Amino acid sequence: MVVFDNLVTSAMSEGFTESETYIWNTDNDYLGEGTFGKVYLGVHKRTGDKVAVKTFRCYPREVPKETKMLQSLKHQYIIQFHAIETEKNTENKVMVMELCNGGSLMNFLNEPENACGLLDSEFLLVFEHLSGGLEYLKKHNVIHRDVKPDNIMRHVFADGRVIYKLADFGTARELPEGQNFYSLHGTEPYLNPQLFKVCFFKDAEFRREFGANTDLWSIGVTLYQIATGTLPFMVQDRQVMLAIYNEMLQTQGIISAVQQRNSEEVVFQKKLPQTSRLSEGLKSLITPIIAGLFEQETNKQWSFTQYYERVLELLSRKVMSVFYVNKMQILKIYVKPDDTFNDFKAYVCQQSEVSEENQVFLYKQHLIVSSFDEFHSVGSECIYLFDRTATKVEYMSNTQLIYENVSSFPSKFRADSDCDDWRLAFVACRDLCVCKNLMDYQSTVYKHFTAFMNDFHAYCKEEQNEQRKMYDILLDKNCSINSRVKILVKLQDLSHSPDEEFTEKFKTVTDNFKEQAGKIFDDLADSRPETEVDTKHDSYLSIVVKELSDMKSMTKNLYNLKVYNKKEYEYEKIKIIRCVRTIMEILTDKIHPDFEAYVDDAKRWYKKEFFGQVRSLSVLKKHINRYRRDLNDFEADVDTRSNEKLEAISKTKQPTMDTHKLFGMLEQYKRNNCDMKSLIEENIQLAEKIGEFFLSLDTNMSTDL
Repeated sequence: MVVFDNLVTSAMSEGFTESETYIWNTDNDYLGEGTFGKVYLGVHKRTGDKVAVKTFRCYPREVPKETKMLQSLKHQYIIQFHAIETEKNTENKVMVMELCNGGSLMNFLNEPENACGLLDSEFLLVFEHLSGGLEYLKKHNVIHRDVKPDNIMRHVFADGRVIYKLADFGTARELPEGQNFYSLHGTEPYLNPQLFKVCFFKDAEFRREFGANTDLWSIGVTLYQIATGTLPFMVQDRQVMLAIYNEMLQTQGIISAVQQRNSEEVVFQKKLPQTSRLSEGLKSLITPIIAGLFEQETNKQWSFTQYYERVLELLSRKVMSVFYVNKMQILKIYVKPDDTFNDFKAYVCQQSEVSEENQVFLYKQHLIVSSFDEFHSVGSECIYLFDRTATKVEYMSNTQLIYENVSSFPSKFRADSDCDDWRLAFVACRDLCVCKNLMDYQSTVYKHFTAFMNDFHAYCKEEQNEQRKMYDILLDKNCSINSRVKILVKLQDLSHSPDEEFTEKFKTVTDNFKEQAGKIFDDLADSRPETEVDTKHDSYLSIVVKELSDMKSMTKNLYNLKVYNKKEYEYEKIKIIRCVRTIMEILTDKIHPDFEAYVDDAKRWYKKEFFGQVRSLSVLKKHINRYRRDLNDFEADVDTRSNEKLEAISKTKQPTMDTHKLFGMLEQYKRNNCDMKSLIEENIQLAEKIGEFFLSLDTNMSTDL
């Protein structure tokens, strides 16, 4: 401990600040700002444990109340209070709390890659943890009154797990069930309309009495922000904001309103924007929740209980990944625990617009059309969807406009210019991150489409094997029938009524069947996936990620360098321009063309190989079914003719040893035939699993394929 104490003494001489138990640096360890003061990274003098130290501009009377409240709140989704101590130099009080190493949720949203909001998994994590923390507060009759991303902290564990915790209880207060409060607290963009009106329109007669549900509006704004990266309401003055609140009171379902630049026009939306990174499946579930939180009409306003019921309902759903082959699109299907396969197909129809009767799925190399026994046991594996009526594959990309915006960056961002460098660099970094996110998506498309091709090929091989079994069984049966034909020929000889045309005719049918089926088997044996994952895509992406990381660091340095070191500042700008050019070259000259080439290959494969295998298996199925029927008819005809000849012989002459032998052989063949029929029926059931799909798909195929 002596060594550590010496280090502390040395640190104090270099401008560190200390309390009884902790030290911190007000110059270098700034973390953020709370309701009443700034927050710094602190270290325990003895153990070295890291903490968050909250200092105060002045020690407000609310702090003891906040301290007492925090001491009584013990929950995994609420920031942990450690102590109140006194800063030695100023004798000001400081609050020591649990440190979250990931900063605030607002910091995370401000990262360029999150400019359009969070992905499903991270969004649901915030949704679950924020709602869980607020539910705990509700049970203890506490309202926060300043819910926003700045007051939600993010902690990343060593194993990669992430947890979000509600922080800054400076404006929180106890509010027993059914009671109201009258003081004004909160942050303007997140204020409940009633609070907003009282705060900023003092001359108007608005009711200055607020209930516990004021937090719900702030939750709605926060959810919209983490879903899109932007606030839901963006206006140029408060009068417009008041008009928006009034419009929302009249029109249900509005979740955003944006005043157009240099205009009085306000655009209202009832849906999350296309730019949001959330899947369409999650958008459809979270949008009505946000709309419910924004409900203002008194008799329709949600209670926290209603909100939390919706939270639990959403979190109880299982996410199933579906890759829609024809659009090269990844769907996220959120199914309830008691949903059936038909419910699943209805959700898929909503997102893909593929009608339920035209949906065909491939899962673990098994084709699924009307029933899916393993539906509830599906884990993280992808289910492949294709439309039985669609004849092509397509992929929609919208990167061109972003490329054009970024390509003009170097000319605006000259080393000798006096423009708003930091903002230009940030916007370029943000746009490039959006492109990078799209390339990540393309990488997933690569993997899923290639996996689909391989799985479909494996499925066709398995189905080909099943058809081969049936083919072999039918030929074995044909051999058995031929033995009976020999008996029939002998019977015909005995009765002096030969009929060679009858036997030759079926021999021709069999030869044609063997030739046609054999050719199809040969064609199927030569079929294979022609497109493989381009491993260069991920290699290029790793370079882009590294360059973007460097660019983000350099962008953050610009502001301070402009003040303290102009030459280094200009050099940093040159490095940023180089980063942008490097990233753009990789995106436009490498990744984008390679992916377009892959899409072209995929289109050709779908049109040629996919439908080629579908058609071949469909035709093979028809040939086998037709030959099976012909064989059954021929067998019945042989039996009838044999019985007729036997009956005729027995009436005209005494049975000889030869005829007795023929009778015995015929009876034996009939018994063997019963076993053969059983085997054929068993294999027919196996083969029928593809029949419905292939025959209907074959009917829907365009004739030019």
